[in-house]
Amino acid sequence: MREPVSHDEVVVVGLGVPAAGRLGALVESLAARPGPLGIAARLAKYNLASRRVARALKANRELTNIFCRADVIVSADPEADRAVWKLRRRTDARLMHGPFAMANALSEAARG
Repeated sequence: MREPVSHDEVVVVGLGVPAAGRLGALVESLAARPGPLGIAARLAKYNLASRRVARALKANRELTNIFCRADVIVSADPEADRAVWKLRRRTDARLMHGPFAMANALSEAARG
């Protein structure tokens, strides 16, 4: 895990996610194909990636506890949405996706 980057009360934390295995490599190659097979493979690729991110967060108890104490949790990419959504019952933090949502949430937190 990379060291958190912080500025005043904002902390940006990166999560180390393991690379895809053999199944992930196969799905990756199929996702490049056109047609229904490619579409199904792209959906499977997203599903596998989001599960890897969720497992990586679940395995990192320290980071999970940091997230649960946060005011705002932002998933920066679609693969992180599943991991963030799994925190919904463990935290009162606002859960959101994307850089614009993060900017808005941070502005609101700074005003409040």
